Amino acid sequence: MGAPDEIEVLTAVEAMHRRPEMYLDMDDPALGEQFVLQTLCHAVDEAMDGRCSRAAMQLGRNGARCGTTPACR
Repeated sequence: MGAPDEIEVLTAVEAMHRRPEMYLDMDDPALGEQFVLQTLCHAVDEAMDGRCSRAAMQLGRNGARCGTTPACR
């Protein structure tokens, strides 16, 4: 174990980017569908709160990396 001054504090997003297998079952065939549904739910929440008037999502094929393009203003 490192010294206390060597400990790096990460945000939740940084932690997920570095070690996604700690938070997600990467072998789950429904993982992609879960991401799409979660992204859609977040977009709807933003729209209902008045922070978003339009949202777009771009999906890759054959297991390609998926991403979102938020159009919230």
